[in-house]
Amino acid sequence: MGKDGAIDVVAGAIGLSPAETQDGPRDVIEVDGAALEERRRGVAPQKACAYAEEGQALALELMGYLVSRYRTEALDGARRASRVDRAYDSGKREDG
Repeated sequence: MGKDGAIDVVAGAIGLSPAETQDGPRDVIEVDGAALEERRRGVAPQKACAYAEEGQALALELMGYLVSRYRTEALDGARRASRVDRAYDSGKREDG
């Protein structure tokens, strides 16, 4: 599985699915913080530091995932609105 596929799996596993629009950067930070706290219990400081670095990188990738999803949803919404506007405008011309 490629890196992008792994991000999709992680995002889906923590509930960052395209069907749920309430997910945001704060959700990523909360999940990252909770996971990091759990993983750092009882490990050597060097390992805890490595977990923190990996967590930061993963959180940044997940935020990128969210930005891409928000962008796609915004563009799709704009396209739908444009089609509705054109349909409305063409209907007005036929009636007027």
